[in-house]
Amino acid sequence: MPLYSSKFSFNDRSLSRLFYAKGASFIEYLQYLRILKCTELLSENNMNINMVAVSAGYESVTTLSNIFLHFAGLRPSDYIK
Repeated sequence: MPLYSSKFSFNDRSLSRLFYAKGASFIEYLQYLRILKCTELLSENNMNINMVAVSAGYESVTTLSNIFLHFAGLRPSDYIK
């Protein structure tokens, strides 16, 4: 978070408070953005789930699948269908 807080002229604590005031943590917001990217990749490209996971910065398909389920309510493989 230090990279982002300095980029926007906030200290870490102020940036963290800003996110919590909106109902999410900084990490949750980043995960949400990554899942949005995954939905774009799954919808527009002919990429398999492994490639989507790597492109979105996830270490494994399992991690992507669990976070995708949390945010989207279904697994990436079900989203493709």
